[in-house]
Amino acid sequence: MVSYNLTETDIEDIEMLIRITKTIDSLYCQLYELEIYGLKDTPEYKKVLDNLNISLEVENNKYQELDLTYERCEAFIKYIKDTKLPDNFSNDFASIITQDYNNRIFRRIIKTLDRKIRMLYNDKIVYDNASKYKILIGESNFNEQKRWNIEITEALEVDIYSFYLYFLKQEISSKKKKDIKDYLLFSKYYVSFIDKEVERNMVISEFDILPPIYLCTEYWKSLTNIPEVFYKSKLSGTCAFLLDYFINILFNIKDKDYQNIKNRVIFSIVRSFFRGVLALSSDGVIEEVDYLFNAKLETVDKDIVNATSKSIEKIRKIFLGVKHDKDILSCLIMKIDK
Repeated sequence: MVSYNLTETDIEDIEMLIRITKTIDSLYCQLYELEIYGLKDTPEYKKVLDNLNISLEVENNKYQELDLTYERCEAFIKYIKDTKLPDNFSNDFASIITQDYNNRIFRRIIKTLDRKIRMLYNDKIVYDNASKYKILIGESNFNEQKRWNIEITEALEVDIYSFYLYFLKQEISSKKKKDIKDYLLFSKYYVSFIDKEVERNMVISEFDILPPIYLCTEYWKSLTNIPEVFYKSKLSGTCAFLLDYFINILFNIKDKDYQNIKNRVIFSIVRSFFRGVLALSSDGVIEEVDYLFNAKLETVDKDIVNATSKSIEKIRKIFLGVKHDKDILSCLIMKIDK
């Protein structure tokens, strides 16, 4: 315990967080099961939802009671990762795509603590002039650009999940996806479970996926003095990276593998993410990623291209549909003025 700088009480608090989170997870599973059996619009579903709200309040109160500092958050996260999780613990996007749901209890806790750390970073900026929190960050040489980077990353993640769910709803509603609908529905609940910002909106809507009506990134930008060039550079770089990541996943699905249900689920999930990030991307980023994809095809062995012809066709079809997606979403999104 000494290496983590945690007391016995700290360990007990972590175990309590785990128990509370398991209760929330159990309620999520009940909601999911009720929905797949066609019982979403029933008093039973509403009752479970009410219990979920109560458990979420208990969870929130527990985190507030802990009086978490930057150091304690980091120690909690390190302890959980070292003692509760496997070495190959995947990132959130990978866990959603591969349906790696085994460690979702700890993923939620870590994500909550990580968000608390980001909030403490902001406290550092607010109080730095009074030299009040210099010990908090230590020798990290924190500055305003790092704060912008942290905040825009968090806001963009929420926008990506929001757009993902919007396009996932289309996959869920597709008659062609009837045999994988239950898998896709679980992804809806899983994304809500691991991200509290998404969860807040989904609980209010009683887990109906509603169209996005504003962009967190735009809202956040309206509250700051971030330079336009920094803002656009961060968005463009992140979107370009993710688009390339999604293309590589789809490109690795061979034609013969589309008969496999797991791969069909992966395709539907990745396509939803792909469409969402494309809709958030600038025209310049879309053109660049499209160009690089086609350039890559020129260098790949023809046997590989032939073996993945379905994936290539599907990727190109997604690119062709981006204008339609952007036009629809632009009608839904409210403009935020400073």
